[in-house]
Amino acid sequence: MDWQYTPYTLPLLLSTAIGLVVVVYAWRYRTTPGVKPFIILVLATAEWSLTYVLELAYPDLPTKILWAQIQYVGIVLVPTMWFLFTLHYTDQRKWLSPRYLILLSIEPALTLIMAWTSLYHEFLWIHLRREFLGDFAILGLDHGPWFWIHTLYSYTLMVSGMFVIYREGIRLPRAYRNQTRIILASAVVPWGGNILYLTGLNPFPYLDLTPFFFLLMGLILAWGLLRYQILDIVPVARDTVIEGMDAGIIVIDSQNRVVDINPTAQRIINRPADQVIGQPGRKVFEKYGDLVRQFGSVSEAREEITIGPEDNPQAYDLQISTLHDRNEQPTGRLIVLHNITERKRAEAELLEAKEIAEAANQAKSEFLANISHEIRTPMNGIIGMTELILSTRLNTEQTEYLNLVKNSAQNLLTVLNDILDFSKIEAGKLELDPTDFHLTQVLENTVKLFTPNAQEKNLDLTCHVHPEVPNALIGDSVRLCQIIINLMSNAIKFTHRGGITLTVEKQSDEQTDLTLHFSVADTGIGIPPEKHTTIFQAFEQADMSTTRQFGGTGLGLAISAQLVHMMDGRIWVESEVDKGSTFHFTATFEQVKPIESKGSESPPLNRPGLHILLAEDNTVSQIIARRLLEKMDCTITVVENGIQAVEAFAQGSFHAILMDGQMPEMDGLEATALIRQKERETDTHIPIIALTAHAMAGDQERFLDAGMDAYLTKPLNSEKLIEVLNKLIQA
Repeated sequence: MDWQYTPYTLPLLLSTAIGLVVVVYAWRYRTTPGVKPFIILVLATAEWSLTYVLELAYPDLPTKILWAQIQYVGIVLVPTMWFLFTLHYTDQRKWLSPRYLILLSIEPALTLIMAWTSLYHEFLWIHLRREFLGDFAILGLDHGPWFWIHTLYSYTLMVSGMFVIYREGIRLPRAYRNQTRIILASAVVPWGGNILYLTGLNPFPYLDLTPFFFLLMGLILAWGLLRYQILDIVPVARDTVIEGMDAGIIVIDSQNRVVDINPTAQRIINRPADQVIGQPGRKVFEKYGDLVRQFGSVSEAREEITIGPEDNPQAYDLQISTLHDRNEQPTGRLIVLHNITERKRAEAELLEAKEIAEAANQAKSEFLANISHEIRTPMNGIIGMTELILSTRLNTEQTEYLNLVKNSAQNLLTVLNDILDFSKIEAGKLELDPTDFHLTQVLENTVKLFTPNAQEKNLDLTCHVHPEVPNALIGDSVRLCQIIINLMSNAIKFTHRGGITLTVEKQSDEQTDLTLHFSVADTGIGIPPEKHTTIFQAFEQADMSTTRQFGGTGLGLAISAQLVHMMDGRIWVESEVDKGSTFHFTATFEQVKPIESKGSESPPLNRPGLHILLAEDNTVSQIIARRLLEKMDCTITVVENGIQAVEAFAQGSFHAILMDGQMPEMDGLEATALIRQKERETDTHIPIIALTAHAMAGDQERFLDAGMDAYLTKPLNSEKLIEVLNKLIQA
């Protein structure tokens, strides 16, 4: 295929190249309104120019016709994209709906069809032939009726877009008008060449001059982009953006003169624009002399200020920032005023409500702390004395009665613990304590707790752990046990026949993390579907009458849900009324190498014959602690307050101190501080163990921060006491 070199190639190629450069530069502003249709517009002019080069370059008629047909892609896009660009640029959103866009695309689509089927009809072109311009072959054609329809449509879009830009542009401040003029000039230039072509005034017959004028259009756009940043800001959309803003906008030039002000700012300073624009800032804001002195020369600032009459002052967030030109030289300042009066009022109301809520929360915490202390102290006596009596020789009837007393006390203690745990969760102070543990041992001990109750109700109680579940894990076994106990307790409570099954299987295994799936299935009364979610909320039960029939606080499942969440798992229920329930939950643990099982028996005291100082004012608690320690072959000295504890420490030789928190004359915290002070003089340290009924959120931290080494709550548990003594006192 031959190629003819024409003198018209170079300007058309330059036009294409400049168009592509403009597109690349404009791409970084693609998020600015109107830039995307602008980019397509410039690409369409580049395509029009390049395909015209190829039409002129090939001498044979079929190839020229082919490139003329391809050229129509750019020809139909240019006026359409220009009009869309102007609508975006001026923020004429009602004309940008899908309906109007479809109507706008009908004529361009039909024109493309006419161009690509032109060999079969004469709607667009009547005669297609080769003509010669000097020694060069060009495409000669006579226009059909559809060509003039398309021309009229294109000029309608071009003129409409120019009118929209002009109408909005004349209302802009002087600083923005140059940008508008550049956009209008770039649109007018190429259509000058098109008019020469259409009217027959063309000095080069059959040569379409429109693409040649795209070269000048590209140069104008490039100049506008670099010199006036016509895409940095969309000034024409200012009418709907800046003018309609709730914030006050004031622009001040480098000479401290006001060059622009929006209606909101006019209302704030109570002066119209024609009395403000062009005036020195000190004259415009003469009513606000203090503000002028404070911010008159600053380039960057943010402050909360008050403007307005004394009987109705308004609070504003004042922001001042420097404006720069394209060379990063300061050209003025932008002042933005946001009315924050309502926000300040809401903040004040919120602060007042917060203070009231904090006071109420503090009162609730103090109430729970007192209740906890007052209940735990007698509970320590009931449970402790019951255990001591059970360790003596009793007949069967006495043992049965005492076990009932012990179980009732343990149930009451469970209710108390639920309330305290829920209080810790609300305060965000409940934390997990991960340690090494054997899963099978935890499950075995847990299931054993419910064996008597299951046998009493003639229920089957089974536990199934899938073989792939590892035994040695790291996690909070105490809280895991608490979740299972809550679910098993409910299952036993609401099941009258059949049985309960605890199942554990592996859900996922990723490196050291392991997620296990636990389920507790029963054949009990079931739960209605609408209650499947609410039962995990605090104080909620499937039927509030169950509180009277079966007992319970409605906190167990809420606490379990929170604990499961802390273990990176989830909890849910599957249940049908009268067909039973299955509670599921997942929890994530760390895998470790197998550890030796410690067995279910409590470990012995590593070092018998210890001399323990007990500071305790409650007589029952003294007896219980004394008997427990004597059973461990320990010697015990009892004092009744902190003063006596400090004196006994100074006079005697003890291996450890059990320190009550609340005592007359001097409490345990004060006594610990005095003991630690004396130890600093002798460079010694005696283990001090808090033994207290204070079990609220933050109490443990409070006792440990006071200098104590460990923290035990009442009722006193002998296994935990042995564990702490073994840990603190080396054999």
